[in-house]
Amino acid sequence: SLKMIRLMKLARQYSGATILAKALFISIDALMVPMFFLLVMVTVFASTIYYAESLEMGGNSAFESVPQTMWFMLVTITTVGYGDIYPESVAGKWLTAFAMIFGIIFLSMPIAIVGGNFVHIWEEKEKVIYIEYLRSHFQKGLMKI
Repeated sequence: SLKMIRLMKLARQYSGATILAKALFISIDALMVPMFFLLVMVTVFASTIYYAESLEMGGNSAFESVPQTMWFMLVTITTVGYGDIYPESVAGKWLTAFAMIFGIIFLSMPIAIVGGNFVHIWEEKEKVIYIEYLRSHFQKGLMKI
């Protein structure tokens, strides 16, 4: 909508938003590694939980298919947790608890990648500002050594 476009135009004027966008762009290659592991984690945990729930709960499992269980695992690992479906078997609960802990640890990786690049770009911006400050003072003859 129009309000969203205005908000995006305003965000472009804020240097922090520009730095964040640059940090995300620089991080794209490095973020492929955790995204691959996220896909593997979701697939392995979903398949295991689906199998465990099917064995213990029989036809009464909340998980009707592996893709539905993959959705549950993605929501669980990323700590969103809608709560619409959940495991009822003991094995399913333990596997889900392990996936939650693993997810919390996993989420620190992309945050560290983007955060590290953000700090690097921010420091570069500060250097440019300081160099411009020194240049203007040298040009004006105000700098005393």
